[in-house]
Amino acid sequence: MEPLDRGTAIARLKEIAARLGKDTVTREEFARETGLSLNYVKRGIGRYSALVRAAGLRVDNGQRRTRDDDLLRAMRDALKASRGHLTVARFARASRYNTATYRSRWGSWQRALGALARWLETNEPDFPYRDALRRRLEAGRFAARTPLTRIPRDERAYGRIVNLPVMQHAPTNENAVIYLFGTLAAELGFVVETITPGFPDCIAKRRLDESGERWTRLRIEFEYESRSFKAHGHDPEGCDLIVCWRHNWPECPVEVMELKTIISAPSPPSCRT
Repeated sequence: MEPLDRGTAIARLKEIAARLGKDTVTREEFARETGLSLNYVKRGIGRYSALVRAAGLRVDNGQRRTRDDDLLRAMRDALKASRGHLTVARFARASRYNTATYRSRWGSWQRALGALARWLETNEPDFPYRDALRRRLEAGRFAARTPLTRIPRDERAYGRIVNLPVMQHAPTNENAVIYLFGTLAAELGFVVETITPGFPDCIAKRRLDESGERWTRLRIEFEYESRSFKAHGHDPEGCDLIVCWRHNWPECPVEVMELKTIISAPSPPSCRT
């Protein structure tokens, strides 16, 4: 088949677009309307997108912009699944959409949450976690307009003094539990493989004997309080050990390591000295 003249191809594109009443013509449509094979249109006609642009038409690259409604429904579902405690990490685990899509669409994660609040007000005014979302937005606005340097140091909430070389005050949140476990891990007989945002938080190996000849692999979830494991909706079958500061879930079906008890023991890890 002789190559199609560029000028003729552009003229045919304009004609087909006008007849179909469209602002673009796909390769498939061009092949069908001209009687050419699709393979010829793809390989023998030259750069098709350049011809489409030359004809003054829109280039259809086959990608579709995700609708705002679809993105906001995904946020709504993740907010519901997290029982009003939606974080970027929890959203990343729960949704097929990337958080970068939200930052690109609305400018920031905080603004995307604001868009969700407005969407819920219009579409689902009875959504059960609207108040939790509102409090999150208010906290974000306060943090944005209040520099850290203006928060008096003595207004911070500290845990009790434990005087470990690596930590002066007891943990008051999950992040501090992770840090404390990390500093004690080797002395407690653990080697950490990885810590990730997903569930469970950590994969580690625990030594089974003093010689280090035998080890076992564990899936670890970190919590400030052990009962938060249940509150967060985690599956006990997916975890082997909960590491927490305070153990307050007596009927917990998973083994629990309470760091508060460990550092208060008569013979705590040697890092305490």
